[in-house]
Amino acid sequence: LVDIVNLNVAFLLAFIGFLRIGKFTYKDLDLKDIRRFRTENLTRRCVIGLATGDYFVLYLLRSKTDLNNEGVNIVITASYNAACLSQHMANLL
Repeated sequence: LVDIVNLNVAFLLAFIGFLRIGKFTYKDLDLKDIRRFRTENLTRRCVIGLATGDYFVLYLLRSKTDLNNEGVNIVITASYNAACLSQHMANLL
């Protein structure tokens, strides 16, 4: 059940946040260097602000539009329907 919820959240996040699949997936080879993995890939620590349930912020560590390599914040607001990513994310975390 957790895998299904995790996959649903990943697909909703990609769709709503206009993310490419490479932003939220990885290969086994990527895990060989855990320090690099944590600096380049999305993890649960990249999700900020779920306490209110009205929105959360997804912090992308790297983005092709981030010219200064400072990271990019994507604000995802609640939609209060079956596809509400904020609710699904809160249930997962």
